[in-house]
Amino acid sequence: MKKVLILASFLMSCTAASSQQSSRIKVGNIFKDVSEISGYSSQSSTAVNLHYGVNHIKSHKNEHYLISSKFEDGHLGTNDYQMRVIDIVEIPPFKEEYFTVKLKNCSLNGRNNSSLFALVVSEEKRQLKNVLHVWTLDRKTGVLTSVNPEGVTCFNENWVAYSGN
Repeated sequence: MKKVLILASFLMSCTAASSQQSSRIKVGNIFKDVSEISGYSSQSSTAVNLHYGVNHIKSHKNEHYLISSKFEDGHLGTNDYQMRVIDIVEIPPFKEEYFTVKLKNCSLNGRNNSSLFALVVSEEKRQLKNVLHVWTLDRKTGVLTSVNPEGVTCFNENWVAYSGN
């Protein structure tokens, strides 16, 4: 009887562990919309070029990630599409009321670069210069890499709303 209880307990813990792991997003996952990935919601997204896009997603546990995905033809041919996860980067924890993840309109030393993504301090300014973390997308491989934030600024799309114009 004792062996049966131990075996049952082991099987239950394996089932619980595997169900937790299956909800984690993984490299290779295929989706049309982030809502298809259980436990995650899309915060923002952008197409970097004809091959790759980047999503800022959030888990139900308030964990934030950048995922790069490659656009592919779907099962129905070229008029159908799907995205395959190429890379996943965890964004350091932050308070959403004070910080913003920028997927568009970031520049390095004054030159716009659609492959830059940043965690910035939310401010009522046109240019957000208080940049905490920056990632770049390799346009050939789809891999996200952390880079030095020095010289990176991001345009604040909400600036017009702040300025009252």
